[in-house]
Amino acid sequence: MKASDVVVIGGGISGMLAAIAAAKKGKSVTMLRYGYGAFEIGGGLIDIMAYPNDKKSSSSLKNCIGSLSSDHPYSKLGLQRVEDAVKFLLDLTKEEGYAYEGGVDELHWVPTAVGTMKPTGLYPKSFDVEVLKKADTIYLVDFKGLKDYYAKLTEKTLKKLLGEDKKYEIVTVDPKMEEAIGGRDIMIMDIARWLDKSEGQEDCASQLKALVNPGAAVVFPQVLGTMPSYA
Repeated sequence: MKASDVVVIGGGISGMLAAIAAAKKGKSVTMLRYGYGAFEIGGGLIDIMAYPNDKKSSSSLKNCIGSLSSDHPYSKLGLQRVEDAVKFLLDLTKEEGYAYEGGVDELHWVPTAVGTMKPTGLYPKSFDVEVLKKADTIYLVDFKGLKDYYAKLTEKTLKKLLGEDKKYEIVTVDPKMEEAIGGRDIMIMDIARWLDKSEGQEDCASQLKALVNPGAAVVFPQVLGTMPSYA
């Protein structure tokens, strides 16, 4: 086996960032991983601190780090190291075209796949919940045959969180891929790969134009391609 300065076991978000950080310092890195883990179903959120000391109340890391036990990982690291790590990730995602927002100063409440809101530290720019708060009309995009996404449940939960005074409407896009995938369930990554291609983007946009009025907020499941957009 070829010798490396650093061997990283696991290819999740922690493993990938550890490997990238080591590589940026000029180290040769070998990563050992099996499969894709939770990347295909993960929401893309980086939770830094939400519920300190296992309490139900929420607080940002900056506000609660002084109350954590001395053996807590964040206490051992110290706030400055965590802030440095956050800056590293924010800079990295910006360089790669996947710009993130957030930090350790405050919690950010973002919508989940079922329409609930959860506190997090860092989030993709496409998760900005302020767009939903300001909108009078919210369209929830469903994809025909897509497994593990329930637009009706998302709509029900958003109504509770954002109010019944807004207009909510579910619109369905047909990716027409049953034959291409051999009759199995359509997965998140199938739609994402379809939207990686210009033909898929044009087809999706064409279907949505016939269903969605301009000026409204549009909610998608996490299917918007596997590659960053530099537009």
